[in-house]
Amino acid sequence: MYTILTRPLSILYICIAALATALSATAQPAVTVAQDSAAIRIGSQMHLSLDVSVRAGQRVTFAAYRPQEELAPGIEVVRTDGPDTVGQADGTLHLRHTYTLTAFDSATYTFAPPPVVVDGDTVANAGNVTLRVVGVAVDTLHLDRFYGAKDVADVPFTFRPLLAVLLAAALLFGALAVWALRRRRKVERRIVRTVIEPPPAAHTVALTDLQSLRTRPVADGALPALCDDVVAIVRRYLVARFDLDTAEMTSSDTLAALRKAGHTQALDELQALFRATDLARFGGRLAASLTAADAFRPAEAYIQATRDTSPPPPPEVREEPEQLRLYTRRRRRWLALGLTAVAASLASALSLAAQLLPLL
Repeated sequence: MYTILTRPLSILYICIAALATALSATAQPAVTVAQDSAAIRIGSQMHLSLDVSVRAGQRVTFAAYRPQEELAPGIEVVRTDGPDTVGQADGTLHLRHTYTLTAFDSATYTFAPPPVVVDGDTVANAGNVTLRVVGVAVDTLHLDRFYGAKDVADVPFTFRPLLAVLLAAALLFGALAVWALRRRRKVERRIVRTVIEPPPAAHTVALTDLQSLRTRPVADGALPALCDDVVAIVRRYLVARFDLDTAEMTSSDTLAALRKAGHTQALDELQALFRATDLARFGGRLAASLTAADAFRPAEAYIQATRDTSPPPPPEVREEPEQLRLYTRRRRRWLALGLTAVAASLASALSLAAQLLPLL
């Protein structure tokens, strides 16, 4: 008996739940209209909000208006914001679209809110919107006097300019303290001596270059290039020793220039070097009998014979004054006091700023 009685009740509950689900699925979304103000002054603005709740997946379209486009005669759209979407616990979505409206004629306006389309069907709204636009009273007897919508108000006092002045004064005091301490520095002069060694002699440089060239290995067929390097060293030596630039001269021209300048010492050795170099370049089979020593020997002999035997010049000593800024014990004490004063002034300014900031 118990089973027979409860089974129809269970079927009834199931039917009621299915019917409620079907009704909720077929329920149409409703649009709620809200306005933040029912009366504004000419040129002021009010916000008109449209709220609609839909199921996830439904397509909602709000009416779009350009700035300064009329929503109704005398009512202009300033801008539109949204839509803003908020999810609900039951799976529905709550959408809000806000229109900013204004009017420039004093009257009472009654107009329909913008339409909302859900899945291609226009949803009916709750009703029309009423907005009262109030004008500004004008004294027609005294046209030269105009009073605004609000009375003249005194400017509120703020500590921000005073705070800036205090911080600037603290920084100025610190800069003055540092400048005064720098002015009290003691200046002492001393002489700094710099020793400049003379350059090495011309024959020393030439013999060093020849020794470095001698240590390099000579490959087959590289003897003409080696002879050219030896001649280049000797020509640099002639420039440094006799101030005679022979870089663009031939061998015979170089010998003639040395004889003309009176430097005839050991010219046979120099002529032997030039002869060995020409033979290495253009001698053909005769060049096979030449060796590297045939180029180095006359070059070293000529340099040794014409070297400068006078004693080298002494090192040059330059003396230049240098300023040293030294602190005495008293000035160090003044420096410590000045830095302490700067730190104290900055700390007091920051403390005052922390107290005044909540009042700004």
